[in-house]
Amino acid sequence: MAESITQVSPGNVEASVCVLVAGKPSGLFPTGQRALELDEVQCQAGCGPSLHAARTGQAAEIVDARTDARWPRYMTYAVERGSLSSLSIGLGSYDIMDVGLSIYGREPAAFTSEGQRTAKSLARFAARALAHMHVRQGAEELADNLRRALETRAVIDHSRSILIERHTMTPEQSFRALAYAAMRSKCDLRDVADHVVRTGELPRVAHRP
Repeated sequence: MAESITQVSPGNVEASVCVLVAGKPSGLFPTGQRALELDEVQCQAGCGPSLHAARTGQAAEIVDARTDARWPRYMTYAVERGSLSSLSIGLGSYDIMDVGLSIYGREPAAFTSEGQRTAKSLARFAARALAHMHVRQGAEELADNLRRALETRAVIDHSRSILIERHTMTPEQSFRALAYAAMRSKCDLRDVADHVVRTGELPRVAHRP
């Protein structure tokens, strides 16, 4: 996405995608060293156009870093690194994750009205792709969690049947025995149940309640 932006934007620009988790920088994906350094100084300061766009979802344009009064630490560094203008666009929020895209230009007023429209159009497309990916990933995680839950339930039920048959326990006693064994051995209930299925016995560290 960042590479595509640089290909359609006029001038010698660099771009970066910034990912925040719970409001804090978690990942930077730049197209070049300058973009990386400009993002890093914002992360260190805790503010700047990239973080603002990601957190608020609002676009932040810097026409001339030499005269812009916002985020003084960033502006000073941007001038030193030869990036006099930038355009930052929020790409949406996904649970505790916020995403922003920034384009860094060398010259002041590097982004024409047409260039801004193109960048924002691509940003909207990217935001939809991210939203689709997020929904799909959430569905896959839910399916995986359900599968593991069903597998765990099957193992626990099997182990209870073994305890009932081999150790003449009642259904209630079999569950209490598994829970007590898990507590004594400081293991997950599924691990204790799996041990019973494999060996026919409760772990030695535990005693039948």
